[in-house]
Amino acid sequence: MLHKVVDEHKRNWHFKLPSVLWAYRIALKTHLGYSPYYLTFGVQPRLPLEPTSIASDDSSVYPHKIQAFLQLEVEWENAENNIIHYQQQQQRSYQDNRPEMQYHVGDLVLWYKGPVPARSGGKFRNRWFGPYVVSRVMPNNVVALETLDGEPLGQPVNVNRLKSNKSADLPGVLSPSSGRDQDPETSPAIPTASTT
Repeated sequence: MLHKVVDEHKRNWHFKLPSVLWAYRIALKTHLGYSPYYLTFGVQPRLPLEPTSIASDDSSVYPHKIQAFLQLEVEWENAENNIIHYQQQQQRSYQDNRPEMQYHVGDLVLWYKGPVPARSGGKFRNRWFGPYVVSRVMPNNVVALETLDGEPLGQPVNVNRLKSNKSADLPGVLSPSSGRDQDPETSPAIPTASTT
């Protein structure tokens, strides 16, 4: 939302933040079935230009507000049920559309080790390391890896952090035969996207 309202140089985002937060809080959220504003205050937000049918000093306002707050507990329970239902839908959709990743002993794979420290190349640094060899396949989508020289790696790795290595000469990917440590925190000389 901020990206749509900031200026060309994106230097005025802090001026736009209150308006963006207001728009976010009054918008209907699909997974909740309500807006965050409604779940907090028990009433729909009234914009400044919207007419009101009840005067602010009318005594009938107070019973209405009390009734709204009593109803709010029911709405909280409904929102919680909506969230659970939405998460179950997402889980079913993920399981139905999830690609089957099967690795076998001897397959060459690359290992995604996640974010790397800024001192070692930052966001332009390659995050895939390898190739490694699958040495053992375990239950729950976990495999054990070893280097091309047969040296086992410490912890087993979930297959979600792996991808097949189509070529051992991929640019920016360290080969174990280079003799350098492949851990991103201890190997500052790993080639980056900007140097390949």
